[in-house]
Amino acid sequence: MVMIPGPEKDNTIFIILGLAAIAIIAIGAYIYLKPAPQSEENPWVSGGEEALSPNATAIIVLSEKCTDCDSAARLVEKIRQDSANLGTNIVDIQTAYDSSEDGRMLIIRYNITELPALILKKEGQWDGRLLSMWVDGIGSVEDDGSLLYREVAPPYVIVESGETIGMVEAVEIVPESCEGCFDSGAFLDSLEGYPDYVHFTEVTRFNESNPGARALIEKYNITKLPVVILNPGIGAYKVSQQLQSVGSQEDDGWLVLREIPPPYYDVASATVRGRVEIILLKDGSCPDCYDAAAFSDDLANIFGMQITNRTEYDVSSPEGRALISRYAITAAPTFLVSGEASAYRGFGDFWFAKDNTKESDGWYVFRDVNYIGVVYKNINESGTG
Repeated sequence: MVMIPGPEKDNTIFIILGLAAIAIIAIGAYIYLKPAPQSEENPWVSGGEEALSPNATAIIVLSEKCTDCDSAARLVEKIRQDSANLGTNIVDIQTAYDSSEDGRMLIIRYNITELPALILKKEGQWDGRLLSMWVDGIGSVEDDGSLLYREVAPPYVIVESGETIGMVEAVEIVPESCEGCFDSGAFLDSLEGYPDYVHFTEVTRFNESNPGARALIEKYNITKLPVVILNPGIGAYKVSQQLQSVGSQEDDGWLVLREIPPPYYDVASATVRGRVEIILLKDGSCPDCYDAAAFSDDLANIFGMQITNRTEYDVSSPEGRALISRYAITAAPTFLVSGEASAYRGFGDFWFAKDNTKESDGWYVFRDVNYIGVVYKNINESGTG
């Protein structure tokens, strides 16, 4: 199904999911519209200057079984807001229900299979910009020139069976204490807005110690908290494709979002994972050497790391010399990252691509200075160049 854009709402929490790769969803062609080709085979395309009145009528057919099925109304509002760019001005909005004679006649006339439905009508030809957008992912051009909304966004009602599709239940399980951890509530709020418009019929929030939470943790073998569990209704939404990449579809159809971004609460160890410390080893005798602090900051930003402590030592200091000796460091500036970095997805693949190491105490030592095209100094165990 095609999602219908509406008023913008911040969706940054979904981007945090982990998914840095899943964050942008192509929903429609409201921003960039390509003109429809002028052709004798398409009699409903306007010839530009010869276009008749841009005024149009919108007919929305609703189901009395779903008062929350509002995608057709959102689409009408979007067209009205963008009327100048679409060359179409909706001046009249009519409503019919599937239980009425008018509604039934429209359903039969246009072979409508899902509700809500939207029918746009006007005298003469349609502006090519609206028509192009419409046929590229919204609906069809009927034999009488009407535009019918067919790619109906959930929730919607199947006309033949009367079943409502896209009603979603959500369960959140949160740890008793986990400062700075993933905000599952804000994430669900973001799904309710643009561009997903997920409709939640019920959201249940459990603390980890709740018996209901413990039962779900055991049932689904949940290892990280907070966690979000969604019922099969989420499958009607386009965003479910991205969510499945960070979760698992269980035998009962529920979707468990397992790959939440750190920091998170590890159920087995009862500890918070993903709070990272960084140690910077600098060389005050080398003003032209690269900035290891900036480099480590970039690394943390790439993986979305929460840095809880940052310490700096010079190679000539007692602490610096101890680090050089302990980890057999041969070049500076450099930096060390605590073992909690392993909680971040993809970090290991990046870190071990060349010569970087993970030491026996769990700390990661950056040794790839000769690969990144920067100025650095070779050092010995005394901390001198």
